[in-house]
Amino acid sequence: PVGPGVGYAGAGGGPAPDGLEPLRPLPPDAVAYLAAFQPPAYLLLDLVRARLDDWPPENRLRAVARLLRQDAPEQLAAVLAEELARFAGAAELPFRQALYSWAGELWTKLSEGGTLPPFDAVEGRETPDMTSMIETRFNEWKRELVGRVRAEGMIEGRAAGVERERTLLCRQAERKFGAETAAELARRLVGVADPDALALVGDRIIDCDTGTGLLEAVDEPR
Repeated sequence: PVGPGVGYAGAGGGPAPDGLEPLRPLPPDAVAYLAAFQPPAYLLLDLVRARLDDWPPENRLRAVARLLRQDAPEQLAAVLAEELARFAGAAELPFRQALYSWAGELWTKLSEGGTLPPFDAVEGRETPDMTSMIETRFNEWKRELVGRVRAEGMIEGRAAGVERERTLLCRQAERKFGAETAAELARRLVGVADPDALALVGDRIIDCDTGTGLLEAVDEPR
């Protein structure tokens, strides 16, 4: 006999295996009509919580379940290499391709954006070589990520520093010349990010005697 089965990988205990789960979102009339064509029940396979020892090693869902249970890229790489080696041979090529493609999605989530090497690059390699290649790719990704984060942090830090400098200049102008001059100075400093130009504005706040004189000096060619 052949019966329907559902592999479940979500949180909680999974849907009730009564056969009507796919129909529940439909209108009542549709459910009443389609229920006769639904199987009376299905076998629910909880891929996250089921005992893997209950499944034979060559079971394909067991391979999927093992990948699902890894919570670090390095662990996923090792398990993926083991499962690809387990399903060796030309007849299993479509399954290896599908498993690798799906593992790539898991890998991207665990590594926060990294990608696996192309399938053709690892196909046919021994398990240690395959694991090493994937881990090397991950280490390269980590270095790229760290470099990008540092660069972005430096850019954001510089931008924040420039913004603080402009704010400080406007506060100084307000204390010496009043709020109206400070507001106009703030408008004229929008987009000014050169530290030397901002330092020159600070000198002119000290040197100028009037708000009008300050604004004229700010507009002078630097």
